[in-house]
Amino acid sequence: MNLKFHQTYWLSIITLFEKLIPLILLPVLLNDLGLGDYGILYLILTIVNFFLPVFSFGFNLFFSKEYSKKNENIFTKIFSNFLLIQFFFFLIIILIIFLLMFLNLLSINFFDLIILLLLPSSRVLNLAVKEIFIIKQQIKQSAILVLFIFIIDLTITLVSLKIFDFGYKSRIYGTSLALFLTSFFSLLYLRKYIYLKINRYYLFKWFLFGKKIIQYRIFGFILNQGNRFVIQFFLGEIYLGIYMVSLQIASPFLIIMKAFSSGWNSFIYNFLKTRPLKINFLLKVNILFFLFLTGVLICHQYITYNYFTLFIKSVDLNTVLIFQLLICIAYIFQNLYNIFFPILIYKGNQGFISKISLYLSSLNLFLNVFLVYYFESIIVACILFLINWMIMYSLTLIKTYKLIKSNS
Repeated sequence: MNLKFHQTYWLSIITLFEKLIPLILLPVLLNDLGLGDYGILYLILTIVNFFLPVFSFGFNLFFSKEYSKKNENIFTKIFSNFLLIQFFFFLIIILIIFLLMFLNLLSINFFDLIILLLLPSSRVLNLAVKEIFIIKQQIKQSAILVLFIFIIDLTITLVSLKIFDFGYKSRIYGTSLALFLTSFFSLLYLRKYIYLKINRYYLFKWFLFGKKIIQYRIFGFILNQGNRFVIQFFLGEIYLGIYMVSLQIASPFLIIMKAFSSGWNSFIYNFLKTRPLKINFLLKVNILFFLFLTGVLICHQYITYNYFTLFIKSVDLNTVLIFQLLICIAYIFQNLYNIFFPILIYKGNQGFISKISLYLSSLNLFLNVFLVYYFESIIVACILFLINWMIMYSLTLIKTYKLIKSNS
């Protein structure tokens, strides 16, 4: 147990470090770009994020589930399938983009085209490699991977912005090239495990698992990020920029929670493999973590506001304070939900998650369109974001309780 706790601790630190890049760059990007270009930057990144579920097709969760349930080494069989499918998806996206360019429906220079193609595929590949290191308990390799991403991303972004004056594209260049280079060298490190041969059994099993997970990922994308398109469409890029600044100021709070989730996922998969789960244990974790997050939230409101006041001069932070507070409270319920999410995946309940994601994301999108247009205010989107995560958490808590009770 001490070894698992030690690994959970270091995974949390690694994830915390990984999430620092957008936070460090926020004052620099905002002061150089202004709210309008900052909004455009995150609109592009949001569009790219939409393709991530398509590229990954639930691989990370599938690999974690299969690897934790078996003692045999299934790494080669599953990962080789993943690489071949990624290559296939990459070719399809290239063909679609070139077709759009041929029909004059898309205008983009060749370098930007390559960068945008690399971004979703490299991010998915990078996440897969990191998941492999975590599941195989190679914490050192995972830490090195995160460190190199941090250094390369930060360097390329700042050089592109300050020296070459590429504007909002600087952030895209930095992220894309950092993920591509680290993924490339990670594959070289893992090359002895890679045999480019399709394993039909695991490919079919992955497909059955992934078709439910991709629904959850897409609906989750709408739930979390769909309101950005609504704000941009009805209120414009500057208001979107204000909303994104609110999200970034709330991000230190999210960073801490993501760090916990990364460690928790590794711990709970190993826990479920060796012993039955008790509802009392989960409720204790839930209550303790809620109290912990409440304390962190109070500290966050004081520290981050004073920090950003020193470095951000182009935005009146008083206008975004209430927005980021609502977002932070929503993040509390999001992370409490993440306590139960890996348990439901392990128990084969991804269909339930997809179903509630569909209903809530559809309702959320409809309400955002209607209410943001009617009130012409960002605060409506923030309130809806909070309400949706409160409902999502409540439903998964009830489902997990019933599942454990029926198996006891």
